[in-house]
Amino acid sequence: MQDARKALGNGEDAAAATAQEKALEALRKGRQQMQDAMKGDGKHQSPSFLPAFGGSSSESNTGQSGQSNAGDGGNTPTDDADDTDDQDQQQGKRDPLGRKLGEGSDHAPDDSTHVPESVARQRAREIEQELRRRDSDRTRPQQELDYLDRLLKPF
Repeated sequence: MQDARKALGNGEDAAAATAQEKALEALRKGRQQMQDAMKGDGKHQSPSFLPAFGGSSSESNTGQSGQSNAGDGGNTPTDDADDTDDQDQQQGKRDPLGRKLGEGSDHAPDDSTHVPESVARQRAREIEQELRRRDSDRTRPQQELDYLDRLLKPF
């Protein structure tokens, strides 16, 4: 996409379209590989299917993508993995995005998740209902109505 942006900046519409199509094709290929990895077909045991910042992994290794990884400070997805991470990847302890299993949001409550008790939820409902009741009373001063509208906006 950076190549497309540069080409557009130079007024090279055809080159920009070609570069954009290459980027979209790399995204399609990555999506397909991720789907294959999530199905557990055994082809991809590590997140190596994720392209480096310059395109597909084969392009970034050969420099054919038109982007150099030399100026990124070595912050490619594979450069910052230590030996432990490599062992975890080989043992299948990583998800398709390369995160250690158990990291990220799995929508399950943990120690840091606070779910209000029913009393607190009921109190919040009562407050919201009172705010709505007051907001529906259009005889109130305009300043108060504006304030109530701001309070109710997230709901």
